Amino acid sequence: MPVYVWVLVALVWVVGPLGAWVAVFRERRNPSSYPRTPQCEMDRWRAMSTAEQARRDAEELAKADAAESAAAVMAELYRRP
Repeated sequence: MPVYVWVLVALVWVVGPLGAWVAVFRERRNPSSYPRTPQCEMDRWRAMSTAEQARRDAEELAKADAAESAAAVMAELYRRP
């Protein structure tokens, strides 16, 4: 066999396991299979700064207020004959 074939085979044997190890390492650090589990959400929340948490809370409260206002308007519109 030519030398380049042996080099290619050796490269596959070295790079393959290294790539698999990197993929497993990344998956363990940031799992992609179940990103919306409660534990993952809590880990993300704890990793945020308190200012970021407060900003997110304010955004969610604003969304809830907007939804409540829209529901009240729709209820008023459908109440009229």
